[in-house]
Amino acid sequence: MEASGDMDGISEDEDWLEAELERQLAADDAYDSQDDEDEPRETEAAVAGGESHMEQFRELMAQMEQWGEAAARRVEESLLETAAAASNAERELQERPPPPELLHVEPPAPDTMLSALELNFEELSTGPGSVSKS
Repeated sequence: MEASGDMDGISEDEDWLEAELERQLAADDAYDSQDDEDEPRETEAAVAGGESHMEQFRELMAQMEQWGEAAARRVEESLLETAAAASNAERELQERPPPPELLHVEPPAPDTMLSALELNFEELSTGPGSVSKS
């Protein structure tokens, strides 16, 4: 009888294992069917999210285009103002009378009398009758 008791235990284990496997398969099937039901909703949500991102992208591109156009207008206005200022400055320079001519000034002529005295002094101090300090 003891052998049959062991057999009953094995049989119970097998039954439990079979029931557990069936339960897990049923749970997997339920999960898979839920995934199948959720998939169209998830796809729609992803498409809607993608459309939302595209709309945000379009809005951002439109904003950047407006900023670019405004910057181009400011640059163009600045260039026109600079060109007008340069034209005015050029016209003012042309309307001004020319500056007076500078007089040509000669450097002062050397004082010949002073030069003659210096030469005479040098001759006296180094001449034949001078006393050398060596």
